[in-house]
Amino acid sequence: MTEDMATDVARFVEVFGGDDDPLTHAVGLVSEDGDELIWSEGSPATIMEISRKLARIAKTIEHNKFGPVFLDVAQVAERTLRHPVTVRIALDSGALHGMFSDTDGWIVEWECAEAWNAGLVCNDRLDSSLGVVE
Repeated sequence: MTEDMATDVARFVEVFGGDDDPLTHAVGLVSEDGDELIWSEGSPATIMEISRKLARIAKTIEHNKFGPVFLDVAQVAERTLRHPVTVRIALDSGALHGMFSDTDGWIVEWECAEAWNAGLVCNDRLDSSLGVVE
């Protein structure tokens, strides 16, 4: 992982992974090369809702560009209803992308500036916090 990518991950954790947020609690970096970030959340009802939303979003994305990421999360959620769900944030080809649900129940899907340019994301907090939109 490059220094720039590590900085992006650190900023994402700082903004969205605090202990005060019940749905997006950052656990840390995992995998041998440090290319995944995981969250844990333990409510079965919330896990099912996230799973359904992720699956629906994945089906609507043209050419399934982000679909595999979403479907992986949905499948993990389905399998772990009695355990904390793992939501993966992956670093792919130098781009940080992923998804999460906040306490208001909406889902954000993004891949740095590319997702914004494609019109897939609309969220002021992500905009101001990560600075991916001018």
